[in-house]
Amino acid sequence: MWSTVLVMALVAATDPLRIGVIAYMVSRARPVKLLLPFFLAGFTSNVAVAVAVVFVFRESALGDRTVHPGIEITIGVLAGLIAVLSATGLLERLFHRVRNKRVAVPAGVGDHPGDPTTDSSPTEPVEPPTLDSLPVISKLPESIKAALRGEAAWAAGLLGLSNGIPSPYYLGAIAAVLTSGTAVGQQLSALVTFNLVAFSGALIPILSFWIAPDATRSGVERLYAWMKSHHRLVVAMIAGAVGVFFVGLGISHL
Repeated sequence: MWSTVLVMALVAATDPLRIGVIAYMVSRARPVKLLLPFFLAGFTSNVAVAVAVVFVFRESALGDRTVHPGIEITIGVLAGLIAVLSATGLLERLFHRVRNKRVAVPAGVGDHPGDPTTDSSPTEPVEPPTLDSLPVISKLPESIKAALRGEAAWAAGLLGLSNGIPSPYYLGAIAAVLTSGTAVGQQLSALVTFNLVAFSGALIPILSFWIAPDATRSGVERLYAWMKSHHRLVVAMIAGAVGVFFVGLGISHL
């Protein structure tokens, strides 16, 4: 149980979208005012889900079964396939092809080797992200984006709430907890630990801003710049880690 929970938590913590949102908040004049409600809303909502799931479903049929090894191996193989597609650039080209069918993109923009979204210029400085540059966030109503630009705490909390909606990683951790057969206290501890790790990208800057604000901002911006310059590698590493873990887990359960 703990190995699955921790692996899923580390994957969630390195999610590029979450890092991008945190980098945007850190770039603002009062980052803690945004990071704190973002963390509290996301963390609290996910822990509430954990409490509800553990107490509602612990006596259900799921509670005394284990996931079939074939399902675990299948998940691992699919994740490995995503890793290969990302590393070779096929996943990015597929994404651009789907996107270009939905919106007209000028020729030569977004899918050639010199595009700034590829890994060809990792040493170029990367500016802090804008709201319109972040997937999903760019589709928010203009009123909410305006509130975020104005550093409204309620908007950051709403963003944290939406960012904390149970992700596939959290669902995987929940499934591992429910099928573990451990005591309620251990199950809750595991899911609380998941959320502490998953939201550590926001929690650590909140704490470190009180000690070294400039170093904190610089560190987060460097991390975001690296992840943006190496986004294919990041996706490949995350998917590959999940793939290896689940294949190994499935084989161990055969």
